Amino acid sequence: MSKTIQIHKNEDLEVSYNNLNNSLSKLKSNDLDGDLTRKQKNKIYKILNNNNWQYICENITNNKYLDKFEYNDLNNLYNTLNDFFDNVKDIKNDIDIEIFFKNGNLLDVTKLRKLYYKYGRDKIFPNFKFRRLKKLFENPPKRLRAMDNSGKEYIMYDPFIIRKYLYAIIQMVINEMDLLIGYVGGEGLGKSCACSQDINLLYYLLTELGLIDYKYNLKEMWFNSLDSFLEAEDTFFNQKFRILGLDEGNELNRQEWQNDNVKTFFQRLRRERFNQRIKLICLPQLGELLTSIVLSRLNFIFAMNGKQDVTTGTIMKGFCNFYIIPRGNIIYSPFQKREILKSEIIDTLGVILEDKKKFYKSLPQKLIIKKFKRNYVWGFNKKKYDKVLKESNKLFTVFKGIKMTEKQAYYYYKARPKLKDWNMSRTEDKEMYATLQKLDRSICKLFEEDPDRLLKYDKMLERKRSQE
Repeated sequence: MSKTIQIHKNEDLEVSYNNLNNSLSKLKSNDLDGDLTRKQKNKIYKILNNNNWQYICENITNNKYLDKFEYNDLNNLYNTLNDFFDNVKDIKNDIDIEIFFKNGNLLDVTKLRKLYYKYGRDKIFPNFKFRRLKKLFENPPKRLRAMDNSGKEYIMYDPFIIRKYLYAIIQMVINEMDLLIGYVGGEGLGKSCACSQDINLLYYLLTELGLIDYKYNLKEMWFNSLDSFLEAEDTFFNQKFRILGLDEGNELNRQEWQNDNVKTFFQRLRRERFNQRIKLICLPQLGELLTSIVLSRLNFIFAMNGKQDVTTGTIMKGFCNFYIIPRGNIIYSPFQKREILKSEIIDTLGVILEDKKKFYKSLPQKLIIKKFKRNYVWGFNKKKYDKVLKESNKLFTVFKGIKMTEKQAYYYYKARPKLKDWNMSRTEDKEMYATLQKLDRSICKLFEEDPDRLLKYDKMLERKRSQE
């Protein structure tokens, strides 16, 4: 015997339905006065006048309709409401864009070009494409495939976020700034995926604007250890707009500030803002970073959230709260519908970051600039990424039972004493002497058979000494 689906009538629906009819009548007769144009209102009217939507509105409060309600009716209700939401969302996005430009948020390319020549940026970035910049700003791409052609699925992008990235790139070109981006959130909520999407977007934008010509190489852009990240900074020191992503920023914990690598990372953030690099860092909590670094150097913050799907018990990923620590004194928040002073942002975050109990909680809602949803599509080949992770986790094997990184091996190679200076006897301490001899030979072989590797670390050491 089949079960009957029961839907309880909500008395408020009849009132809502009458209000909807009144609104439709007003839309039909309304003139051009108000904050919406006739064209925009016609789009809304078309959605509200959809046959499926009208049918549901007319019958939802009808007891006879509800008495005969079956599973197919439930499916129709679900699909109609889904379509309705998607269509309204699209229209709202289009209207938001029109309002954005109507309020004067236009890019003055002519004025920008004058600044470009005034500050001599044409000598550093001679291929900067102003026309392409204007087109990208006015019509940002809503979707992109991975730059390495690794998948058929599209990554969906929010136009607002793209424009903010374009503003940041303009400031990097004209004002000689770098860009530091943080991704925070619990484990498994999509920080790495979001970071990969933005690496993909930034590479696309920078290439389209004629600012970079280096290849999209995962091994040279994406790192899972602070050591490999710092080595890439050394390797690409003179390369403008080099994109560097650190997948696991746990090592940047403020408790480890005395660690040489951590100190080097923070020193470079303070001293090398004119190198025009783009650094993207994934962190469990924003409070793991030094407060002074967050408030003075971090530009964009993407806080990833998840929502539980009660029907499956799983977590839906991709919900993102976007924060900006502006370079100017003020930033407008479409989410808050108000301008937020930089001082308010600094004061609010400063209190939270200094209190461990507070920074483990979510970032404050009152500072959100934009809320949006990311789709779960990676910006590069996920399988290849996993392989790179495994390879990068492999330590250099000097000798069975002894492992170290290349950088550690280099430090030994530069400072190694002669074996005769070790406190041991070749005849009396045969096993000890043989072990150290094998260690020494293995490390020497690593650098003496590969002069390029030695040169890379020599330059790195030279730079570190010059900064001290």
